[in-house]
Amino acid sequence: MNAPTRLALLMLLPALVIGTGCEAATGTPRPSTPVVTLAPTQSSLPSPTAGAPGSTPLATPTGPVAPVVVDPWSEAAAIASLLQPADLPSELTPDEIRVRADSDMPGWSAHAGLRVVNRNWGGRGAISSLFDSRYQFRTAMAAQAFLDDAHAALSEEGAGLQSVVGEPLGDRSFRYAGTISFGGIQTNNYNYLVRVQNIVAKVFLGGGSDLDLATADEIAAQIPERMRTALKGGIAPSPSASTGFPSDTEAAILAHIPQNLHAGCEGVEEIYPIEVDSVRCRPFNGPTIDYSAFGNVLDMTEAYQGDVDSADPAPSQNGQCALGNYEWTYTVDGRPTGRILCTSYVSARTRQTYRVIEWTNDDLQILAYASSSTLSWGQMVEFWRGSAGPVP
Repeated sequence: MNAPTRLALLMLLPALVIGTGCEAATGTPRPSTPVVTLAPTQSSLPSPTAGAPGSTPLATPTGPVAPVVVDPWSEAAAIASLLQPADLPSELTPDEIRVRADSDMPGWSAHAGLRVVNRNWGGRGAISSLFDSRYQFRTAMAAQAFLDDAHAALSEEGAGLQSVVGEPLGDRSFRYAGTISFGGIQTNNYNYLVRVQNIVAKVFLGGGSDLDLATADEIAAQIPERMRTALKGGIAPSPSASTGFPSDTEAAILAHIPQNLHAGCEGVEEIYPIEVDSVRCRPFNGPTIDYSAFGNVLDMTEAYQGDVDSADPAPSQNGQCALGNYEWTYTVDGRPTGRILCTSYVSARTRQTYRVIEWTNDDLQILAYASSSTLSWGQMVEFWRGSAGPVP
């Protein structure tokens, strides 16, 4: 029996004694899986230069793309990702937050874990004990590999819990539930494993007969939201496009969109769950472009990689933009700036083929996505090189 299970039973004992006497906006479609298949050929894409021939002079607005954020590898981010009093019943009382640099969990050392952060809560209501832990890694890939390796140890299946079906939480999640008897005391227990980006959470709840799956799920729903907010440095979820345009975050994105495109820009509903906000622009005789801002490079890279992984055919540096199968880094004035993807898809609604160029800007933490069913690949590339931005 793991430590959370034993502690849950011990913390529940006083409570029991007393008891007896939780399609994108219209315009350019954005399917999750491109369906155009084109044969690859050997090619490379020239690196753009800020002063490419035919480029439009770009304004250089000032101001950050988003509020200052914490770094996703920091201790502050890990601590902020823990559940907060507002997420839990008021009768629960927290212990001190504990931070350590090591763990005996399988896969911790192999995947270069950064730190473990945890806090325990106790109470005399339906939930008598709650154990909240975070395992932080350098990358989302390392966090997922750790979750795979440590799954059996984290799950509490050895203590009698069993996997149960439920709504997905975060980027990857698992639920376990079961009744455990110890020393004549019976407890209802629920265990949640959730990964968001580079952090894995384990939240274990124990209580009496009043603690049911619906109550536990209500609390568990707060886990990924708290983690995403922490990785954005406390930035709230993206505002709805129905609010007045531009909002503060939309205005910050507009500051990095070339001035000559502003007339065709508007708010758009959330494109990526982990974004700060997005703005959509429809320039005259140009492609539709979505500019999505992120709180940190890790979030932006994961969103971009998700689009790369869904591209068909699989893109590579040996592909070609004209065949919709190219993905590699790019430079501006010889300086590495981000990554670029050229892909194609067929709209399920209109059956039109769309050419797509998607690229990241690491300094600005903006992911841009340009698409058109009418422009040629040559026109798309020329627009990207000379007029698309984002600008500093």
